Amino acid sequence: MANNFTINLNGKYQNIKTINNNYIENEIFYSEKLTPKLLSQVPMVLPNLNSYQLLNDRIILKTPIITGENVHESDDMTASTRIDVINKYLKIIKKFSTLPIFLQINLMRIENFYLTKGELLHRGVLIVEDAKFDYPFTNEHIVKTICFFVLKIINNDPSLINFENYFKKLENNNEKKNIDEIIEDIKKIYIKDLFVEKKFTTKPIKKRFMHPLRYINYNKVLSSSIFMIFIICSIIFIFKSTEIEIIEKPFVKVEEKIENSSYILIDKSYSSNKNGLIVHRKWQIYENNKLIKEDENDTLSFIPQKNNKYKVTLKVQDNNGNWSDEFNKDYSLQKILDKKNNNDIKNVKVSKNFYKKDGNSINITKSNNTFTINKIYTNKNINISFFLLTKNNNNINITIIGYSNNKIVFKNNSKLNTVANSWTKYKNNINSKKIDKLQFKFNYKEDELYLDELNITSTKNK
Repeated sequence: MANNFTINLNGKYQNIKTINNNYIENEIFYSEKLTPKLLSQVPMVLPNLNSYQLLNDRIILKTPIITGENVHESDDMTASTRIDVINKYLKIIKKFSTLPIFLQINLMRIENFYLTKGELLHRGVLIVEDAKFDYPFTNEHIVKTICFFVLKIINNDPSLINFENYFKKLENNNEKKNIDEIIEDIKKIYIKDLFVEKKFTTKPIKKRFMHPLRYINYNKVLSSSIFMIFIICSIIFIFKSTEIEIIEKPFVKVEEKIENSSYILIDKSYSSNKNGLIVHRKWQIYENNKLIKEDENDTLSFIPQKNNKYKVTLKVQDNNGNWSDEFNKDYSLQKILDKKNNNDIKNVKVSKNFYKKDGNSINITKSNNTFTINKIYTNKNINISFFLLTKNNNNINITIIGYSNNKIVFKNNSKLNTVANSWTKYKNNINSKKIDKLQFKFNYKEDELYLDELNITSTKNK
């Protein structure tokens, strides 16, 4: 089923929405140009990506919302900061080179880039709704897009006149240059733009020696010598310490474990350099958006309290002084309870190809259409909800059986009409005596379906 894709031909390419003000969910529907094979390449090069799903008719990309300002709205940058932004921009867009040019240009647009705490970040959102699929794009359009970005960043800074002249000429001459060639070119003019001459003024010496060299102003000679030494030292310093290069950040990775009612987070980050080491960590725990703990160990543990929301962040530093991007994730006591319940679900097949949330779902087939949840203790009023995904429109018969000490307490039958290739929500409220086990059975026409976000709660009747 994972290889059977539905191609969208109705002209709707994209749907973008925010989730809990923390994430952007970007749905891109398959079409003649936006094929599953093409869109499956996008997550491999897209920065700031949290997760993605490759579904029957679309791909869903989930990215954290970046805090900061759009780079072209920042007017208070120094010359060196502007060069650093240009440098990082070229490194980021170089990774897009495996995609078709029309996708590269969309990702390279200046509105995709933000400055966050001095770091240039790509927001990780691909816009295709306004893409010109049939336009004959060439490398010339990539060069023009780069020039537009760079000239906006330079913003007529007089100390970067050589940079500005280079990119204006590059923009108008239609030169066939790739990104590596552009990087090499701007390295050559780097010193000219960042070295600012200082004029030394001295009073002439009134007294002159009666000597064949009596007309030489020794004070001026001394000043000139000092100035030349200053030039040489500056050039050496610039070549050694400020040569244009892209800093390779370490990769941040966190392994999660749950023991009793505690989260245990283990840092598994690694350096992008072969011989690099992680030497510093910065964990932060927020409870209801308030910072409550900071830590520098490789393992972090905490016990969430009921009804409180938690966010954990981590940044790591390697032995070259480079900091990683930030890991951040939300946690709660309910997620621990959900995890424990999942561990007590029996006779299920897990799918990672189709899911609504958190990377997997329960795969239900005709030969395995029943699953059981043990160790679930309810108190009269039982609320059950979940989402189902089917390939076609379907009428599904759902049977829910409650047990106590392996004896049937209730049997509930209901129906759900699903919409093709869309997650359909199921809700049911059942009044019952206390039970310790639930069994779900599904009868339907298709070969398989997928279940996700199963939620079971119980309250006393008043």
